[in-house]
Amino acid sequence: MPAKQSVYERVLQQQAGREPVRLAKKLDLIAGDPFAFFRGTAELFYESLPAVRLLHDSPLVLCCGDLHLENLGSFRGANRLVYFDLNDFDEACVAPLAYEVARFISSIHAGAASLALSEKQADRLAKSFVTRYAQVLAAGKPAWLERLTARGLVKQLLEGLRERHRATLLGERTRVKNGVRKLRVDGKRILAISAKEKKHVAACLKVYAGKQADPRFYRVLDIGARVAGNGSLGLPRYIVLVAGHGGPDGQYLLDLKAANPSALAAHAPCKQPAWRVEGERVTDLQKVMVAMAPALLAPVMLHGESFVLKELQPTADRLDLDATRGDLLTLTEVIEDMAQLTAWAQLRGGARYGAALPEDLMRFGSRGDWHAPLLKAARIAAERNLTQWQAFRAEHLQRELRSAGKTEDEVAGHGAGEQGAVKREAGKSKAKVKSKAAAKGEPKTKRKSAKGKVKTKAAKAKAKTRAR
Repeated sequence: MPAKQSVYERVLQQQAGREPVRLAKKLDLIAGDPFAFFRGTAELFYESLPAVRLLHDSPLVLCCGDLHLENLGSFRGANRLVYFDLNDFDEACVAPLAYEVARFISSIHAGAASLALSEKQADRLAKSFVTRYAQVLAAGKPAWLERLTARGLVKQLLEGLRERHRATLLGERTRVKNGVRKLRVDGKRILAISAKEKKHVAACLKVYAGKQADPRFYRVLDIGARVAGNGSLGLPRYIVLVAGHGGPDGQYLLDLKAANPSALAAHAPCKQPAWRVEGERVTDLQKVMVAMAPALLAPVMLHGESFVLKELQPTADRLDLDATRGDLLTLTEVIEDMAQLTAWAQLRGGARYGAALPEDLMRFGSRGDWHAPLLKAARIAAERNLTQWQAFRAEHLQRELRSAGKTEDEVAGHGAGEQGAVKREAGKSKAKVKSKAAAKGEPKTKRKSAKGKVKTKAAKAKAKTRAR
């Protein structure tokens, strides 16, 4: 990080050019929670990774570029089956595999407090991820997760999606007045845009539609600004209602999101393929890495700016990891599933766009000498990220107070109180985790207590004998 530049200033620099209203939402979001900060500051994370040889020496793979606990989820593929897989490729690029694995391991540590995990439990989960990832990489045969092949929490998610239909999503995001369907602009998920901006986006989609097999499918009925995500919040993003297959029940919702340069590519010690535009990078790598690409996924140009288009689906969802609180066995199973998906994605990308051969990945997976140094580096990175969040949060609150007209003395006093509150909150989280661990080990504690009572009685008896 450049000298004399605060964490807050660095984050703002990395968000340059984003739409002010949605950027303000992002800054509030990442200031409020350390895991949200981790998710929303991938570039800062890569800047803070310890310099270990694996970041240069591990085999090159296709990376999604921002692998963490919440960047895997369900979606309907082009074949209309629902899969659970990697689902965010905004930062996708070619890089040594250690970057991708370190990012995920660090996310376990970053999310530990919200999942009520102790440090030892987070370490155990990180080791489970690396062990399973290495096993699947060494096996060299990619597979996939859908309803018939999933297990546990992932299977529950996919089974539950049977009841979600496009008509339900249309009902939630749109309204019908006088027989005409329009987007439901609620100021939260969908924001209004000007007539000029609507015309601009519709004109570009018309050009794209003209090159498709069924141009009428993409006939635009309404457009709004979409508020979603974390890392991409503030980038131009639209929700588009199109005619689809015709009639009120045949209409579709599309997601249209701006594609920025990859945060990881700037740090990867290798040359990147020469993609014409960023949207092409995102869609090309996603199509290679996942078992089946999401429906309608394609790069689109909007008057010189690169965007990624895909269907907005009722079946797109993430796991409710809060449901695993106190259930380490279930969470371990989920982490191992995510490890498999990571290895499978990298094996699919073997020998593509300059990535290592699948045989090289298999040999690397068979080695065990890289596990410990990568686990250590990822944990250090997570600790640094937490320190950065604390600094960011403090400055964010100070700036809010100044904008509200508070004096410098009031700002300073509030800052001191905030630091104490953060420390107390961290202490409470650790205390909760310790109390849960103690509760699980209660029988052992009782046995120790009983032994102590026996020793105390024996000591008293000896004392009485001596007194006599």
